[in-house]
Amino acid sequence: MMISHCHLTMFSRSYRWLAFTAAISLTVGCKENNSTSGPPPATPVLMSNNVGDHPSPLLRAVADSPIGWKQLTPTTINFARESEKILLVMACSSMFSADVEVLKKIDKADYLVQEIRANFVPVFVDVDSCREVGIIASILSQEIGKSITFPFLMWMTPDGNPVASLPLRAGGTDQVVQTMRNCQNVSLSISSDSLDYIKNNSRLDALGRRERLKPKVPATEMPIERGDALLDSLHNLHSYYEKDSLSIANTGIQLPITYLDFMRIAAQCPALPENERRLSRDIFIHYLGMMMDSAAIDFLDGGFYFCRKDKSWAWTQPDRNAITQADMVCLLSEAYNLTENETFRSAALRTMEFLEENFSLDDGSYYTFSSSVNVSDELRLLTMEDLKASLDNDEFALIKEYCAISQLGNLPFESDPRKEMFRRNSLTCRKPLAAVAKACSITELRAEELLATARLKLLKKRQVAMPIQPKEPTPDARATARAVSAAAAIYRMTGKERWKDMAVRSMQALRRTFHSSDTPTFYPASAFPSTTDARAGTVTQMAKAALDLHQISGDASWLEYAATLTKHIEATHLVDGFVEETPVSARTIINVPCLDRSMLFDVSTTGILRQNLIRMEQFGLPRNDLLYTATQRQIAALKTIPVLHTDYLISVIYEDFPVDLRLSALGKTEFMEAYRRSSPGLLRIDPAVAPTNAVALPKGDDQPIENPSKLLQLLRP
Repeated sequence: MMISHCHLTMFSRSYRWLAFTAAISLTVGCKENNSTSGPPPATPVLMSNNVGDHPSPLLRAVADSPIGWKQLTPTTINFARESEKILLVMACSSMFSADVEVLKKIDKADYLVQEIRANFVPVFVDVDSCREVGIIASILSQEIGKSITFPFLMWMTPDGNPVASLPLRAGGTDQVVQTMRNCQNVSLSISSDSLDYIKNNSRLDALGRRERLKPKVPATEMPIERGDALLDSLHNLHSYYEKDSLSIANTGIQLPITYLDFMRIAAQCPALPENERRLSRDIFIHYLGMMMDSAAIDFLDGGFYFCRKDKSWAWTQPDRNAITQADMVCLLSEAYNLTENETFRSAALRTMEFLEENFSLDDGSYYTFSSSVNVSDELRLLTMEDLKASLDNDEFALIKEYCAISQLGNLPFESDPRKEMFRRNSLTCRKPLAAVAKACSITELRAEELLATARLKLLKKRQVAMPIQPKEPTPDARATARAVSAAAAIYRMTGKERWKDMAVRSMQALRRTFHSSDTPTFYPASAFPSTTDARAGTVTQMAKAALDLHQISGDASWLEYAATLTKHIEATHLVDGFVEETPVSARTIINVPCLDRSMLFDVSTTGILRQNLIRMEQFGLPRNDLLYTATQRQIAALKTIPVLHTDYLISVIYEDFPVDLRLSALGKTEFMEAYRRSSPGLLRIDPAVAPTNAVALPKGDDQPIENPSKLLQLLRP
């Protein structure tokens, strides 16, 4: 039942828990009841604090909501405490721009809006700037055995401790509205009777949760121990891959980018056993190859959808964002470097073009999402009649063969068991173009021409039906940082200087926009540090982008900038030996340690931070021992749940399985160019001048390298 998604903590250790859960059960399936439980408390005056004042596009999108959402600031919290009202926190992410449409439907439930306004303090949070809220959501979701989804609702005491939680995307809108109301009515009923008890009990739950989540300080490790843990984890992660179904277990509905990135790096690491490299390569290439022929990549514009509705990626969610596009550019570029398969090269360039066209700003920065690229099912899945009306006979014949167009639709039954998209077809590549040309009795050149004109016609028709909205002018630090890394990846794939220039321009915009007065910020235009000062996850991504740019350019200023950002994390995020997501300047009521949650919420802060530390050491900077110790994870944790620690495991490869490149003075320039085009972190330059060009593996002798191409060949199993 839907209400099982509502996580309730307040009575977990008392008789009242039984009464509370019984009350929840009684509310499920009841008819609408507009009455509320108990009179609302007296309401002090709340100072002006509207979400429309914030530069976040997500907050501004709900500025006109009748619910009257507030920002998560000290003013709002003080109001909740003075009025003794429960905070109703709505957490959304720009990764899921379709969330705003769900909220608009909730706004139309007048009875629900009235209850919220009368009895709660409604707070709207952009979890991309307030990352700690997203991490709390991921923790609560894990506690109830659910994947993290947004929007995510949390009912919290005025002190900021969760009372109940509900992932809103768990069902249809009507069902969600009713379940949301049931949950909060019970919360209100109990809180009106025993608010002090709830506050105390929720506080104890939160304290216990924080202690459980604090990473245990591990003993000092030897490299051989880390190496053994890496290989054990690699074996475990290999078992997640199901070859027959081309699926990856425990990855939920999202594109498993962090898992694939780890497999890619394991495949490219010359110091790992050859059989492990080949299996990692096969998983990485096979899964990406499946994505090329699925609905994950838009047939018309080349952008990626990162959430699916079924098990086969035949039907995807409409969400697309800049971060996913940039990450996929990196994966596809490395896939080409591994295989020299033109399909991956073409897809990488098309995705980069989509990223540029839909998410870039004039100054070189990027924003995260645009509603114009989140295409509805009715526009993505077309009937045979739709296609006939849009294309000429030759184009239709080609598309029918190429995409397996059917009068009854080509979605498999398991993708659409309710027949919601009956007679609609998913436009995906079902056959090689050469085979399609042969079936249509035309040349491959003619097939390419027809495919191009058909795509253009269908894309124009989509744009007419769903006009492109004005670009959101608010740049995003994470999206810009990821775009820098994407441009660097394209440069490594192509060697063309324009991609390096693009990376430099975006990095300059990132530094100019998000780092002033030695304090990185997420939305510089806002007056509230609690919702604007950059979290550790954002800063680590900025530093990673700077290191990527330093490698391809050799410009030491970007290495210095990465070091500056890392020192900022040490100064503002390191507390009692732990790295905290939230800087002291931005702390309000939620404070959590950095956690490895790569499969639940974006990427792992500590994993990326540790990668950065190792890479900076490779570039010749002294190691930051405080952060190095704070980001260390227990070996037992790596082996037990490796899928949560893929970013950390990558840092282990960088640290314990690198290849030392020893260069002579002769030919050094050519080898340095090959190094700059190699995968980050896998090669490191020995500063001493060697008599001959050679590489040294961790457990082997020097191997002579006669030319740069042989050096790059080492990265292909």
